[in-house]
Amino acid sequence: MNKTMASVCVASALLFAGCGSARNIVMAPADTSYRASAIEVNRAASTVQVPDEYTSYFDGKLREDVFKSFARGNGIKLEYRFISFDEGSRFKRYLSGGIGNWGEGTLLIEANFLDGSGKKIGSIETDAVISGGMFGGSFENALDKAAEKLSSYAVANFKN
Repeated sequence: MNKTMASVCVASALLFAGCGSARNIVMAPADTSYRASAIEVNRAASTVQVPDEYTSYFDGKLREDVFKSFARGNGIKLEYRFISFDEGSRFKRYLSGGIGNWGEGTLLIEANFLDGSGKKIGSIETDAVISGGMFGGSFENALDKAAEKLSSYAVANFKN
């Protein structure tokens, strides 16, 4: 009975998961000589309109991911903003079943890393996509992937 229930739970999770991906594009290579054990995360003014529910969700997810490895505080500053945002259509993603890019949702986030004096020590753009999933996949899946990618870059390049 337990194996059957576990199989049903795993199958359900796979059906409801969104099909999202993300990648980092390095705009200015990190000054890897600058390392810190603490980080400050700030949202800058975005160049595009993004619903508050998504900016708040992303901010919370990014902070959660970053603060798993860094302490909160002064050391390095991560400043990010949305520079492209298209939620797409969850209904179209549902109808297409993830085949093609009909209804695809996309976002692009610019992130700058600054030292204690405010000097830029690195810059990346994080691109994320949601293209499918059961019931069209949630756009939050793209936000999750973007936060994970951005956080992993910060840890790999600036963690003391």
